[in-house]
Amino acid sequence: MTRTTNARVAGVTYLLYIVAGVSSLALAGRAHVTDVLSIVTSLCALVLGVTLYALTRDQDRDLALLAKHGRVVVVGNRGRIDINPRDAMTRDATILGMMVFNASDSDRREIHAALVAGLSNGSLRPLVGREMPLAEAARAHEAVLEPGAYGKIVLVP
Repeated sequence: MTRTTNARVAGVTYLLYIVAGVSSLALAGRAHVTDVLSIVTSLCALVLGVTLYALTRDQDRDLALLAKHGRVVVVGNRGRIDINPRDAMTRDATILGMMVFNASDSDRREIHAALVAGLSNGSLRPLVGREMPLAEAARAHEAVLEPGAYGKIVLVP
């Protein structure tokens, strides 16, 4: 889809999300209606997330939107990107790349404890895109790099 189409989809989806959310509040107490509206708001949030990602995946344009002294932290990457350094320079921007493998042992323990706590109390809910047999680990690696891949791929013994 083009950027214009993605922007239109995002706009319409956002309006539908707002209408469904307000309707849920107005119709509170009608379980069957609010259940359907909850599904609609969840679907809208998903569509909105996907279309906004499609609109913003071009880092070169993103740098042009960055505030003065803004920061970009790269935590994941699917390959090369092209940027105009002047966009970062004119904003005195900072671009950081980070990997958990570079964290100190104490930082890794702290990260691990926070992840365990979040998974235990339900505040973190990983998105599982699909499950694949462990024997297909090589195929899973290819699948995660394919366009349209989403969520985690869980290898099952």
